[in-house]
Formats: sequence, C-alpha cells, structure tokens
Amino acid sequence: MVQAESSAAAARNGLQATTAGAPPDYELPWVEKYRPIFLDDIVGNTETVERLKIIAKDGNMPHVIISGMPGIGKTTSVLCLARQLLGDAYKEAVLELNASDERGIDVVRNRIKGFAQKKVTLPPGRHKLVILDEADSMTPGAQQALRRTMEIYSTTTRFAFACNQSNKIIEPLQSRCAILRYARLTDAQVVKRITQICEAESVKFSEDGIAALVFSAEGDMRQAINNLQSTWAGFGFVSGDNVFRVVDSPHPIKVQAMIKACWDGKVDAALEILNELWGLGYSSHDIISTMFRVTKTIPSLSEHSKLEFIKEIGFTHMRILDGVQTLLQLSGCVSKLSLTIKLATAAVDNTWHPPEISAINDLDRNLDSDGVFGFIFNSSDTPDERYGQYNYCNMPHVRRREYEKAPEGYELVYVEIVIGMVIAGMYGVQNDVPLHVQKKGIDSLEPQYPCPGGYDMFDNIKATNIGSTPWTRHLEKTAELLQSLDLISGVPPDTEDWHANYDHYFDSISSRLCHSKPLPCNPDNSTQCISQSQANAVLRLGQWEYSYLYRSAPSSLIASTVLYGVFIAELAQHLRDQIDILSSPDNGNDATNRVIYTHNVAHDGSISRLLSILQANEMVWPGMGAELVFELYRNNTQQSNKGERGFSVRVLWGGRVLQSSNPELQDVDGILMAEKLLEYFDSLVGRGGKSVVGLCESIDEE
Repeated sequence: MVQAESSAAAARNGLQATTAGAPPDYELPWVEKYRPIFLDDIVGNTETVERLKIIAKDGNMPHVIISGMPGIGKTTSVLCLARQLLGDAYKEAVLELNASDERGIDVVRNRIKGFAQKKVTLPPGRHKLVILDEADSMTPGAQQALRRTMEIYSTTTRFAFACNQSNKIIEPLQSRCAILRYARLTDAQVVKRITQICEAESVKFSEDGIAALVFSAEGDMRQAINNLQSTWAGFGFVSGDNVFRVVDSPHPIKVQAMIKACWDGKVDAALEILNELWGLGYSSHDIISTMFRVTKTIPSLSEHSKLEFIKEIGFTHMRILDGVQTLLQLSGCVSKLSLTIKLATAAVDNTWHPPEISAINDLDRNLDSDGVFGFIFNSSDTPDERYGQYNYCNMPHVRRREYEKAPEGYELVYVEIVIGMVIAGMYGVQNDVPLHVQKKGIDSLEPQYPCPGGYDMFDNIKATNIGSTPWTRHLEKTAELLQSLDLISGVPPDTEDWHANYDHYFDSISSRLCHSKPLPCNPDNSTQCISQSQANAVLRLGQWEYSYLYRSAPSSLIASTVLYGVFIAELAQHLRDQIDILSSPDNGNDATNRVIYTHNVAHDGSISRLLSILQANEMVWPGMGAELVFELYRNNTQQSNKGERGFSVRVLWGGRVLQSSNPELQDVDGILMAEKLLEYFDSLVGRGGKSVVGLCESIDEE
C-alpha cells in the first residue's frame, strides 16, 4: 500500500523547515516546506523506497542511480536516506551538486575529489555521500573522470545519481551502481498529498481545482505543489479555471469539446474551437500536447477510437517538433480526426453503453427497498416455476427442459463455457464427448500478464479519497449501517478493507444464509445479532457495488478490456478456428483438430469482467455455479431471418439469452452474426489481442 505523510506529519515537516533559519515574514515555497524528511514520508514507489529503507537499516550503502521523470521524489529519497544514515553528521558528510549547472570535468577534479579526500568523523560503517542531481546532464568527459574517483575513494565515499534518463549515464558508471527506477505517481497519490497540504495551509479549494492540479501535473508532485501555491497566492481560491490561468495551458474542457466535436463529425465546430485557442496565443505544441492528454481521459471514446485519434495526433506532433508549427497543421489534424472517427464508428460501435436504470443500480431506489429484489439467498433449490430467477447459492444454469432452442435452421456446432455446463442437456448425447477441461481451482481467465493500470482503474472507481463519487456517496449514505454491523461483528472501525465496500459483510452473510445458518451475532453478547433487515440491506448494496463497479462506471469497459483482453482474443480465435474448419469443403468431417466444447474455470470477478465487456444490461453479483456460455451456430438454410448462409453466435448468461446494452450486441432472438461479435472483440483488443500491450502501456502512462 502506498505510504503517504499524514496531515500532522505534513504540518510538522513544514514547521521544521520554516524554523530552520528562514525569516519570520518569509513564505517558504511549499515544495520545500512539505518536502519529506524521512523515507516513511515518501509518497509512491513503495517497493523501491522499501529497498532504500533496508539500506538505511543496514548502513552499507552502495553507489546508486535513481532514474525517473521529474517531480516524483528521486532527490528527496536520496536526501532522506542520507539523513537516516548520517544523522548529525549530515551537513559535513554530504555534498549535493546539481550536475546540470556544474557538469564539467573541473567539478570532478576539484569539488568532488576534494570532498572525497576530506576527513569526516562518522559512525562505524557509514560513508560520506556525494549526491549528483540531474546527473544525465554531465558531460561524457566528466563522467569518465568520475570512474577513477569512485574506485579510489569507495571505502570512504559513496555516490548517488538522480537522473531522468539512465541511458545517458555511461555504462562504466552504471555497472558500478545499483539502479533504482521510479515510476510516475498516480493521480490518487497526488490528490492525497495536495489535499493534506490544503488542510495544513487552510487552502480553500473545489473538486475541479484539485482535478486541474492533477491533470496539469501529470504525476509530477513538485509541479502540483508549486501550482497549488501559485494559485492560492494569486487568487485566494483553488478552482479549475484559476489553476489553468496559472499554468497557462489550454483549458482541457475546451480541448475536450473540440475532440468531442470531432467524434460527432462536426468539423466546423471543432475548427472554431481550435481557432479560438490559437487566437488566445497558445502555441502549436501547447495545443497538440493537451489534445493528447485529453484524448486519453475521455471515457465515452472507445479504445479503438482513442488509438486512432492518438495516432493522428502523434503524426501532427512529430511535424510540429520538426518545425512546421502553423495553424494549418493543427487544422489538418482536426479534420483527420473527424474523418477517422466517422470511419471507425461506421464499422463497429464499441463504446460504453450504460445499463438500464433499475432498483439494483439506482442507489436511492436500492436504499429505499425492503427485500432483495426477489432474489434467493437462503437455499440452493430454485422452484421449477421460477427457473432463471437469481439464486446466489445456486445460480441458474442451462437445463435441458428449459433450454431455449435456437430458431429453426441453426445447428449448434461449438460451445465455449465459463464455469460449468450440462453436456447432455446441450447435446442430447449418451456416449463420451471429447472435452478440454482446466484443472480444478484454476481461474483460466485471470490475466497472467502485467497491466497494473487496469487494476488501478478499478481501484479509482472504488476510491474513497477523490471527492464525491457514486462510490463515496453510497458509503456516506450507509455509514450508520456500517457502524451497526461493526458493533455486532467486532470489526474495528479503522479496518479499511471492511469499510471501503460491503464485500466482506456480503460474503459473511450470504454464506451463512446459503447454509441455513443463523445470522451473525456479537461473540460477547448473543442477543445482539444482525437483523434480517440489515442483512437484506447488505445484500442489496453488494449487488449495487457489483453493478456500479463492472457496468455503471464508464471506465469499467476499458478496465475490463485491458485485463481480460487476451482471453477475449483467445475466445475469438477459438470461434474463428471452428468456423474455418467447418467452412472447409468436407464441412470439417475429416478434421483432426475439430473441437465441440471448451471449458474455462473462472471466479466471480472474472465472470463480472466478461459481462462488463459484453455490456450486460442487468449486472448482478455472479453467485455460486454461475456460468456464461458462448454458442456457435451454423446456419443451414439458404433463406433465414439472418440472411445469407453463415455462422452465428448466441451468448447465454444464467441459462438465458444475454441482454446487452450495446445495440450492436443485441438482437430479437439473441442470435448474432458471428462476424459482428468478432469485429466487436477485434475493435476492443485487436485481432489476436495485438492491441492489448499498447492499451496497457497507454493506461499505465496515464
């Protein structure tokens, strides 16, 4: 978990800095006033900071290179490490140089060598420390001269290099150092820090002001804090408009309006906004850079559209950097964006479509309800007349007597399932059926590739520290319920994972109900128990949380896509393989690689993300034994309600045809042309999943 300085610690550090020699009437820059003093105060890059803590504890510091973008704590980390290593000897035993100013060979020969030769009394096992900030600005000659100095004085002096690009440090120096790489700070980390400073300095701010600081900083904490102080000093209130006046860059709302005009094909409106920005004096570089950053953050744009937009913006940016910085270049870019999206949307609609409003996903209606929407939580048995009814203890699944047959003329030729399925119910066979079944306990959908940005997107949906969101509102409105549950269960009120959502309480209550056990009681007072009304509220809220997290939140589609894109690509390939085999001259009769059934084992979170990608119109918490079935049909009639002879796909969820919010994925009888579903998958992740890596990288950079 990211460690951040508390408000009290922030104020303490500010007081220490202010009283360290500054005149009483001098306003110390906040970036210095609130600079962390100890490694525990560093925000972000937890794993790397933990390595520095180990070095501080052991006392044997190697030469180090810390690389990363500006403003993420590289120099501060080294200074904190030096303080913890050297204590009172810090001032005498540390030489701090900015290599961008003192970058020549004379610095190495004179200042650095002289410092290395100086005798300083230090605790046993400690060394003097030379800190070279912006070391990638040192001349090659100075770096070469430093090699010998590092070797000769290694017993008394250690070197720490902070740089933006480690590849600009010569190989001989890199080989002598441990290299630590710092990642960009997340938006949540920047928000938390600047909010603490606002509280310590009694700064008045609005939510859009904090969002503007985060947007303009792009993960640079130093810039965020400087912009915060400048805005507060200049205007006395931190709002979005005031922040953008200070940073003097195009307002993202204007740029977003221009991008959306391109999305809607309104090129004249887009060009009008562009001319307005140009008339305000913004440079080509300012405008194109903001276009790039804004495009990545528009949730209504599909990933395919974002990629096409970014490609055109990138080409224009390249020409601007080559010196062609005219309004004509930007106008051409805007025109191409309008054309690009027109072609893209004509092919397939892969944008996020919100689910229909219901008592499940409408928070106010959810809280005003009494029961559990007619759902079953207290029995594994579902009466036959209620087939298809949600039963958390035993989810509805495909059964022979209720199975909805496809229209006449469609032959079922392949099935791929997630979770479980009745083989005989689908095929009506008595003999053995060739199957491919994963080992028990394996979630074959869960991604095995690194894409932290996807998990960060889901974390941001559930974040409780970024202002007023549907997620924070649902916790605020049910705070009394949580307090009551805590008193009964004994869960401490500061246990974060029990109070950021209702997941744990939902699991505890539903598992007891499914096994016909009484509701939980206070272990010290058996008369104090969770009431059925409270249990119903928890079960309803659990359904709301799943619906919001995986469907109602606009970013749920892209977050699910980047994490489960490889499985979607594999599913598409499985369908294509069978279509190719069955399209052969012998209709696949002689094919040795003919498969009729593939079984995937997955947990409820994986099922939920698939439903998110398919844009299920009604999202519920997948209960025990939930299954999602993909059926491939061959159309054996020349004339059918689907037109030409070919292949179609039907998706079953909970034993019934899946209802999707995306019109492209919805049909009267639930039978889709296979080509349409495959094009939808391709538009999200690329054929063969080739877009997944790029999607992950683009999200990780945000």
